[in-house]
Amino acid sequence: DDESSRVLFLGYSAAAFELRAQLAELNVEVSPERPLVVHIPCGVGGAPGGLCWGMHLAFGAAQPVRVFFAEPVAAPCVTLALCTGKGAAVCVADIGLDGKTEADGLAVGRASALCFETCAPLVEGSYTIEDCTLFE
Repeated sequence: DDESSRVLFLGYSAAAFELRAQLAELNVEVSPERPLVVHIPCGVGGAPGGLCWGMHLAFGAAQPVRVFFAEPVAAPCVTLALCTGKGAAVCVADIGLDGKTEADGLAVGRASALCFETCAPLVEGSYTIEDCTLFE
């Protein structure tokens, strides 16, 4: 259950530590002067939330990480949760969206409460992208 599984959330966060090791191996500096900016496709929020949380743990406050979630225009459930502050209590249908998108894995109407509660203070922002742009 991607939506509320803390075990999966922690598993996704492990990728952040792998990324840190890969960047170090490539001598890529992450610092206040050179922050790591990451854009992550987002559906319900489990995987991107775990990655966001993990990156803040792996890189720490002294080496800033800026995480942005990208969602389909018709299914911006995490963006909606963050903008309204309502978390999982709001869904895209509440604002007249149908959630239909070519990005099948991102076609989600309601954000994960776990993602919202954990990542709201950590994520730098979120944005929507039109389906036609996905195929460019």
